[in-house]
Amino acid sequence: MIKETSAGAVVYLRNDKEVKYLLLNYAHGHWDFPKGHIDPGEQEIDTVRREVHEETGITDLELDVKRIGKTKYTFLRRGNPVAKSVALYLAQTRTNDVRISKEHQSWAWLTFNDALSRLTYPESRKILQLANGLLQSK
Repeated sequence: MIKETSAGAVVYLRNDKEVKYLLLNYAHGHWDFPKGHIDPGEQEIDTVRREVHEETGITDLELDVKRIGKTKYTFLRRGNPVAKSVALYLAQTRTNDVRISKEHQSWAWLTFNDALSRLTYPESRKILQLANGLLQSK
């Protein structure tokens, strides 16, 4: 089995005391957070900044240096099983405009409840709940 490691972010925007989360609609149809492969020699935080910029155009991330958690899942790529692990961080932006990459079909800024129901994978929903809990405690 091929093993891959990625890093990404639960990107949020705070307007008038309301928090909205950024979700991307990937080409395969699922909704998830911006994320991508960690390049050789790259730190997770650097990957998060690079991938969020590449996938959304956002450059003004304020990253929490403590990881929220990891998601793990398995999928098939050209008939071969791939075990993927994704480290996720909490990241605030003030940028409302998003320019998605070719890997994505669309994007949305959503309230917690809307984001929770839109996310495709249960592990991503758990990460969103952790992120929202951290923001509520601040």
